Amino acid sequence: MNRFADCCIACILACGLLAFAPSGFAEESNEDPVKAKLELAQKNFQTEIEKFNDSVKELMEKKVAVARKTGNKPVVDGLNVELNAFTRDETVPTSVPVTFQRKQASIRSKLADAFEVAVKEYTKLGADAEAKQMVDALKTHQQFDELAAIRKTLIGAWHLKLGSYTSNLIFHADGTVAYTTAKKTFKWVIDLDAGHVKCNFGDGRGDTIKLPLNEKGTTGINVNGHEFVVTKQK
Repeated sequence: MNRFADCCIACILACGLLAFAPSGFAEESNEDPVKAKLELAQKNFQTEIEKFNDSVKELMEKKVAVARKTGNKPVVDGLNVELNAFTRDETVPTSVPVTFQRKQASIRSKLADAFEVAVKEYTKLGADAEAKQMVDALKTHQQFDELAAIRKTLIGAWHLKLGSYTSNLIFHADGTVAYTTAKKTFKWVIDLDAGHVKCNFGDGRGDTIKLPLNEKGTTGINVNGHEFVVTKQK
């Protein structure tokens, strides 16, 4: 399962862990108003995000149909790559209006706010274990947004320079990166814990690009341990 999907599922499970009354409540009462409000926020989030996802898929499928009628295979292939990436990890396609990215961010922000409120309310009640669960759930939720932002910046062409050696790295939404000079294609993965993007050559080997990404110049370490610099191409 991909990391984006893991993040979504972890958020849902985090809420499910609150099936008990927090320690700050009286033993005779099983009611947890904080949990109830959070469950409502989660339910609203699921409804809104599913509706949003359906709208993106519908628009992309229409674009594919139009391109197919003209027999434009490169456009059809490109749109399908974006559609597949969205289906896989909810990366909003670049071929849809920017308002879609803002809408997704707005929906996710509401749930993040609900987690933050839950942290504060549990803390006030002295329910520290439940507050910690909400902190962890919020972090997982925010990691999804962090990954989405990195992917948005990463996808496209980057120029690599290491001494006299240069190459263009073309990062695709399907999770592959093409090294134009070497004429080879590898898989790439974002590793937040390690703080880098890794281009996997196989057997655990590969080039790594440090996070956070800077389009004007980001350093990396190649498979032989030498430092290089990549810049985003316009």
